[in-house]
Amino acid sequence: MTVLALSSIDVPTLMTFGEHDEAAPASCREYALAIPSVSCAEFADASHLAFVEDRDN
Repeated sequence: MTVLALSSIDVPTLMTFGEHDEAAPASCREYALAIPSVSCAEFADASHLAFVEDRDN
């Protein structure tokens, strides 16, 4: 999907990242900026499975 295509997403979107996620490149954060209704959550001290590693947050 291109950055231009991402800008056409018209539903609320949540993107999550782990602070130490090596599977999701830094460009993913750039992609998030292209989505109009995006919310981002970065999990400190977590990697690719942040939602599993840090269930309490």
